[in-house]
Amino acid sequence: MNHPRIRISPPWILGIPLMAGMALQGVVPLRFLPGGVGRVLGGVCGIPAIWILVSAHWAFRRAGTGMLPARRSRALITGGPFRLTRNPLYLGLVLLYAGVCLAAGAGWPLLFLPVVVALLHWFVILPEEAYLESRFGDDYRAYKARVHRWV
Repeated sequence: MNHPRIRISPPWILGIPLMAGMALQGVVPLRFLPGGVGRVLGGVCGIPAIWILVSAHWAFRRAGTGMLPARRSRALITGGPFRLTRNPLYLGLVLLYAGVCLAAGAGWPLLFLPVVVALLHWFVILPEEAYLESRFGDDYRAYKARVHRWV
């Protein structure tokens, strides 16, 4: 296998439910938190999300491999945020999605978040893991044994 068999790109998996939820929010508002609380919770999710995403980006650059999931990996990255989670980019994107929803007080896209996580799991993470195991063998299996998929 030369690259993971990703059938749905992560930006689509996150973007479509977020946009659909925000559109639905505009038509049938679903508010669940006072504005100030939502903004604080949005920051609690958003700030770590940005740190995770930036540090994962730098880990990819240091390793000399690309971040696009449908491309061939040149290196197995185990440092930086990859010490704590095998999927820092997806964790960061999910946290950012939640942060945006909370800060905007938008309940509908937040309700779609479990579906987003399930789609990422089935259509991106599992194919990536199969690819990485075939590409890096025992090194990846050892990494997988010591680092959790999410946190």
